[in-house]
Amino acid sequence: MSFLEDGAVLSATLGRAHRVAPGAGPFAGRTLAVGSVVWLDRDGSIESVDDPSSGA
Repeated sequence: MSFLEDGAVLSATLGRAHRVAPGAGPFAGRTLAVGSVVWLDRDGSIESVDDPSSGA
């Protein structure tokens, strides 16, 4: 995990697969793989995902 200066979570690496809730922006309904790095906005919503299973 990495944090902002105010203690808010900036990013986290998933230890298990996780399905994003419906209505959660552009990642809604998507299943994120183990090892994905999730980058968050200041409000805690998902800004981007680095998915190791995508081959990128």
